[in-house]
Amino acid sequence: MLFRLIFLIAVVFIGLYGYKHFKRQPAQKQKDLLWKYAMYGLILVIVALAATGRLHWLGALIALMIPIAKQIGPLALRYLPVKDWLSRQSFANPTLNTRFIRMTVNMTNGEMKGEILAGEFQGRSLESLSEEELNALLATYREQDTESARLLTAYIQRRFRRSSGTASGGNSEYQSSTGQNGSHGHMGRHEALQILGLNDDATNKDIIQAHRKLMQKVHPDRGGSDYLAAKINQAKDFLLKS
Repeated sequence: MLFRLIFLIAVVFIGLYGYKHFKRQPAQKQKDLLWKYAMYGLILVIVALAATGRLHWLGALIALMIPIAKQIGPLALRYLPVKDWLSRQSFANPTLNTRFIRMTVNMTNGEMKGEILAGEFQGRSLESLSEEELNALLATYREQDTESARLLTAYIQRRFRRSSGTASGGNSEYQSSTGQNGSHGHMGRHEALQILGLNDDATNKDIIQAHRKLMQKVHPDRGGSDYLAAKINQAKDFLLKS
């Protein structure tokens, strides 16, 4: 009876300490701690069952498998498809906003979807517009908002599988004159996080991983856009330096 009371008090104190420690950690570390706490909890249950003589053969087998799982688990996950699925789920689809357009890039296949925020065709999706309508919009954006024009150019290139030098009648000259291959303009933290599809608690590891995944989808050598690649690089550099 005394042993059970001491054990219960110890569990309560350990639980309170663990909870306070858990709440002080950033969100990214909390995910890892949950797994550790679950493992420690299982060990405590096994110890309690052993101390009270209730640990039957199944409990003994579980206790034996814990150290084995700790060694084999990470190696097994490396070769399972679920690892890639979990990795994809940890990032949102990146979003780029300009005066006239909101664009989302699919992290899985690199496809782009956009919505017109203002001006002609407001509220329409870019996918609902014909090539002729998109080119007319592009001509308007070139006169009114450079960033919107660059982003729409990237969309047209991706949708119609054009090279950067053939989009909308000699677009390479437009890129050169507007600096599309560079990353001009001020970028804030919120915008940079949106571009990489990250939350505010993202770590440097998350930033680098999101950047790598995006570049695999939108790099010019893979049929992507110079403009998008430049924005993604700018977002990564800003977040790593901030």
